[in-house]
Amino acid sequence: RIVNDEGLAKSMAWFGIAGLLIGVALAGAYLLLNLFLPRMVVSVFIVLLMVIFSAGLHLDGLADTADGIAGGRDKADTLRIMHDSNIGAIGAAAIFICLLLKFGCIYSIQSPVKALIVSSVLSKWVFVFSATKWQPAPDNEGLGSKFIKFAGRRELFWSSLTMLIATLLILGIKAIAVIIIAIFFITII
Repeated sequence: RIVNDEGLAKSMAWFGIAGLLIGVALAGAYLLLNLFLPRMVVSVFIVLLMVIFSAGLHLDGLADTADGIAGGRDKADTLRIMHDSNIGAIGAAAIFICLLLKFGCIYSIQSPVKALIVSSVLSKWVFVFSATKWQPAPDNEGLGSKFIKFAGRRELFWSSLTMLIATLLILGIKAIAVIIIAIFFITII
């Protein structure tokens, strides 16, 4: 069945659940692999799973954004570069640094099980929050614009509810600080 743009955007109500399932899968993989592999190797596999679960979509967007910001002389040129399917040196460097940071964060935490679940739930919620608060790029052609155009209170409510319940159950009162930090960073961008 083919889903239209509005149906795609309405699916954001389920992003919190999707993030929770992905986080639990990552945490489970970490616990399982940690039984017989060194922690450094396990951390690499977890980053690989993150890429597989997202089909690299986030990395593609990161590369496009980095290339556009670095190479664009003006707004129109930035958008043109972002829509180019080729990746530039800055985009490739951004992907490398992002993956390296993910690896470093996972490896540096003694037991990242809670962090894998919470970060996965929060990352999906941040997308829904952003889609309901900001406007798409002026050309309105990207994948994100399909979500933004039809995102509303319903999607934000259900995604927020899932995020709040999951983070509070996993982190307890510390969840409040984590959520405040997440909101701070997405509002200053």
